[in-house]
Amino acid sequence: MNLLKKYKSKKLVDMIIPKEKVNQVKRFIVEKKPVIISGPTGCGKTTLAQNIAYEMGYDILEINASDDRNKKNIEEILGPAAHEGSLLAPGRLILIDDVEALSGTEDRGGIQVIVSLVQQTKWPIIFTTIEPSSPKLNLLRKKTALVELEPPSNTKIFSYLADILDKEHVIYDPKVLEKLVIKSKGDIRAAITDLEASIKNGVLDSINEIGEREKKESIQTALRVIFK
Repeated sequence: MNLLKKYKSKKLVDMIIPKEKVNQVKRFIVEKKPVIISGPTGCGKTTLAQNIAYEMGYDILEINASDDRNKKNIEEILGPAAHEGSLLAPGRLILIDDVEALSGTEDRGGIQVIVSLVQQTKWPIIFTTIEPSSPKLNLLRKKTALVELEPPSNTKIFSYLADILDKEHVIYDPKVLEKLVIKSKGDIRAAITDLEASIKNGVLDSINEIGEREKKESIQTALRVIFK
């Protein structure tokens, strides 16, 4: 088992996401209020939704809009699921990842189906996106709550990775680990992947071969950085 899969957070308490953000999402789920979780790549949006579903006892139906992006696919998958009950769980949570990848605009294609679903289904829905300000999401934004996640701090990522190294009995130089953390740019998933690639014979080796990670930042994230 690779480290990314082995050390994926399986409980909310293990996630390096502020407790108030977790509680916001949980509150919206209890209220059956559709919610968009936004944030940069690798900050834990999908894992947060999965862990909330698990701890609240919901079955979870996951759809990645990058894969099933057109109107027909969305209708075929979500149509029945939006109205059917769950045989074993008290309810169902619908998770739509990368909702900005849906084809069409707010009045055509997959987005139109999603907006209709929000108005009809009795089940809670979570959307994830790195682009909450995308024009195609304007109508959806009006019908949902928004919870924005920040990338975890370098300090938190360092502690998280150091814990993994200790559990795997890997010898490491804190300065080397610090460089790896900085290169991850707040992407915990990428940080774990790079960590595993840098372990050789039980030692955290140099990370010079790991190039700078190119990340597409949302307009909202970029503006936040500028104004800060």
